[in-house]
Formats: sequence, structure tokens, C-alpha cells
Amino acid sequence: MGRFCFGERGSKLSDFILGFTQIGWYAWGTATIALVLVRTTGMPEWLEIPLMVLFGFGFCVTAMIGYKGMDWLSRFAVPAMMLFIIISLFTGLVDARGFAGLSQQTPTESMSVAAAITVIIGTFISGGTQATNWSRFAKTPKIAVIATLAAFFIGNGLMVLTGALGTLIYQQADIVDVLIAQGFVTIAVLMLFLNIWTTQDNTIYNFAVAGCNLLRTEKRRLVTVGGAGIGTVLAVGGMYNLLIPFLVLLAPSFRPWAGSSWRTSGSNIKAATRRLRPLRYRISTAVA
Repeated sequence: MGRFCFGERGSKLSDFILGFTQIGWYAWGTATIALVLVRTTGMPEWLEIPLMVLFGFGFCVTAMIGYKGMDWLSRFAVPAMMLFIIISLFTGLVDARGFAGLSQQTPTESMSVAAAITVIIGTFISGGTQATNWSRFAKTPKIAVIATLAAFFIGNGLMVLTGALGTLIYQQADIVDVLIAQGFVTIAVLMLFLNIWTTQDNTIYNFAVAGCNLLRTEKRRLVTVGGAGIGTVLAVGGMYNLLIPFLVLLAPSFRPWAGSSWRTSGSNIKAATRRLRPLRYRISTAVA
């Protein structure tokens, strides 16, 4: 899609943008699980960096296996996380004394509408643009569309709702912190691992796809490990504290490329298919 929209050379810029967004998310996720795990379990702080290195390279294993590895992880992790979220939401409503008590909660801080829109766009636009990296494996186009819509509107919607309610009730935006506040320490640790792992392997897989196209190489596993290394270095360098600035940077810089890409490929899908058909087999072999 990038080659069709921007040409052989121009697509390299889009690959760089995609790779930049994904490696930033990978670094933040790697730092997050290490820091939260140390804080939750009471481990010594000096273990933070070794854990970042461990998770930085460990989470890329399923991505190195390919789509089947990520598929089997998701088959187990997604239902489990849905159950944990439902437990947390129900417990939160009980602690808030139902919807009546929830409506009486007063937020301690506010965010402008413009800032909220920027954060939401920065959170989802990267994954939304690259959803075809996974939906292309669907049996039919109908299944691809339905699964993508369900994942973003239901799955991500529940995570946003849980964060909003957690902030309102417990003054904690992270689902892991909310579960700990509710007394579910074991569930919180499991949620941390499953949530970060299922995010990380998709993120580094996207990086590998963009990297293979940028470098015009079929060595996907090597690109995956290289990306994990870069992400680990950024995590150790302090990416955990730079999430909001990263999202603010991401939204305006990514939006024009994503809009142009969707518009061009959507209006000329048949021409794109004819133009890219000679490349299909070689690229599919490189990233599958």
C-alpha cells in the first residue's frame, strides 16, 4: 500500500514513520512491564534494567515465529483479559455504590477536548493504519472487516472505559493499578503480562514488516531482533516517562500520512492490486 501511494522511493519514508511509531510503543511497553513488576512485587530497583533487557528480547519471540505464534498467544490471552476487565468493572461499580454513586464522583483534574482527541488519535492511528498486517490472513474480506472493527471498538473501547472508571473511582488510570487497589494482586500481575505481551509482539511484528520493506530484505527475524534491541535501549533510556509527549508528537506527524494512504488506496484499490501483484509473493514470503 505504501509503494502504491507514495512510489518506490517515497514508500521508504512511510516505512520509517511506521517503524518509528512502533519502536516507540515497544520501548514504552518494555519499560512499563519492568517498572510495574518491580513496584508490584517489591523487588529491588536495580532489577529494573535487567528486566527491561529480558522482556525486550523475550516478547519478540512470538513475533519471530510469525502469525501463528501471535495467534496462539492471543487465543489464550484475549479471553483471559476480557474476564479480568469484567471483574474489575463490576468491582469498581460495587465500590462506587452503583451508577448513582458513580455519577456523584468529581474528577480532580481536567483535560481539554483538543488534548483528549490528540491523545486518542495518537493511541490508535498507528495500529489502525497497520491493521492489514494481520487482517490479510483472514479467510474472507468480510471476516477481516468484522474482526478489525470488533478489536478496535470493543476491545480497545473496553480498555479506555476501564481506565476512565479507574481514574474516577480509584485515581488510577492503569488497569494493573486498579486491580491492585481492588485487592486482585495475582490477577493484576497476569493482566500485566498478557496485556503487554499481546501488544508487544504485534508492535515488533509491525516494525519488522516496515523494516523489511524499507531495507528491501526478506530477513524478517533479523529485523525483528534488531528492532527489539533498539526498543530495549530506548526503554532503558527513559521512554516510560515520555509517553504523552510521544503521543502528542505522533498524532500530527502520522495523521497526514495515514489519511493520504487510506484515501489513495481506498479509491484505487483495483489499480493498486494490479500494480502490486508482481510483488505479492515475495513480500508475503518475507513477512509471513
